[in-house]
Amino acid sequence: VRVCCRKGKKVAQKFISLLNSYDTMVIVNMNNIRSKQIHDIRKHLRGTSEIVVGKKSFLSYLLQNNKLEMSRWMSVKEYLSDNIGLIFTNSNLKILNETFKQYFLTSFVNAGEIAQRNIIIKKGIKNLSPSQTPFFQALGIPTRISKSSIEIIEDILLVSKNQALNKSQEVLLKKLDIKPHKYGVKIKKIFSSKGEINLKILQMNNNNLTTNTGFLLKQFLKHSCFNGLSCSMWKNYNILSCSSTMLRIIASFY
Repeated sequence: VRVCCRKGKKVAQKFISLLNSYDTMVIVNMNNIRSKQIHDIRKHLRGTSEIVVGKKSFLSYLLQNNKLEMSRWMSVKEYLSDNIGLIFTNSNLKILNETFKQYFLTSFVNAGEIAQRNIIIKKGIKNLSPSQTPFFQALGIPTRISKSSIEIIEDILLVSKNQALNKSQEVLLKKLDIKPHKYGVKIKKIFSSKGEINLKILQMNNNNLTTNTGFLLKQFLKHSCFNGLSCSMWKNYNILSCSSTMLRIIASFY
């Protein structure tokens, strides 16, 4: 790859080395991520994974011009949009995802932002002066004075999920020191040397894998016997026990 600046050439060489050294590339969403979060995650993953955060056009250029393994990773190119980062890893993907969740941070919301979830104001005594009662009344929130503080009488649904917040709601949440939003690294796409991996693998565990497969095997046995096929080999569903054990072993590698 021909890159003008020395720094760019160094990054290009490292990027191509990662493409050829790791079997899995994870595209992650980096919206609103703080530099300290990236630093902490990079420190946590040191020795097992590599994080690449750079200009999308440059990463796309490197993929386009990587002659060694171009066909292997070309499908990634179309997803290099928005604010993303690349994680190169050979580690367990579920553990990787759990690591990202450990470094999620809460934050206040600003007017105009969309609520990520229902925002509920819990009832109870708040550390606010009674002089702020008119503000709560203007928002239609029932209060009373208790122990020289404002007490909210009942739980209030302030904003529903996917609705935009207004300025008054923003001010209220900051007064109550409520940080309803969470920001962190979120997995967007996963690619292996053989192609794209379904994100559902992140929700899989030993229990649901064995349960779902057990159900499918029972259905298979039912229809096999119904259609007159030999059932002697399936007697007492011994295959279910063997399959469950086998699936638990397989699941431990994912």
